[in-house]
Amino acid sequence: MSRATYACTLWIQVLCVQGRFDLAFAQSERTIGFLFRGSPFVHVVDHMFYRGLAAAALAGSARGWKRRRYHRELSRSLRHVARHVAGGPDFSHMATFLRAEDARLRHDFTRARNAYEQAALRARQQTFPHHCALARERLAQMLLALRRETEAGEALREAIAAYREWGADAKAQALDASRVALGDLLLSDSHG
Repeated sequence: MSRATYACTLWIQVLCVQGRFDLAFAQSERTIGFLFRGSPFVHVVDHMFYRGLAAAALAGSARGWKRRRYHRELSRSLRHVARHVAGGPDFSHMATFLRAEDARLRHDFTRARNAYEQAALRARQQTFPHHCALARERLAQMLLALRRETEAGEALREAIAAYREWGADAKAQALDASRVALGDLLLSDSHG
């Protein structure tokens, strides 16, 4: 069963990178019952990290009981990942990233921004360019929602570089197109 849950974790990672948090969370829901039955492999922490990320992204647009449920799942995932931080430096940035998501959902944008930045820096130090890219991308999305387009453009540029470093060229190209469109929008706003 551990190979199946490992494969599922990789698939959830791909879905999160593609921004398909709905499918990532649904896949995690189908697997969560099996996840803890085997030996506690490292991929269990990865799975809980991506589950928390997906739950946080979904909570951002959900209302009522659905928002509360997703936020609870984020908190559960954060507790699980945080328990493993002492076991190795690879998990520290994951916990910080989930804390950023929690702060964003609580509308503590300064704390969220600092945590996203710290998570991206730690991910880069631990050679997790995909986590660095995800943290920068999520930061950019938050900054766009706050109408801080110039800063969002810079965060997107950093996300693109990290995705390219990881070898995810198609994702980098898609984000670059978004960044160019954002730049065109800013340029037209400044002349209007």
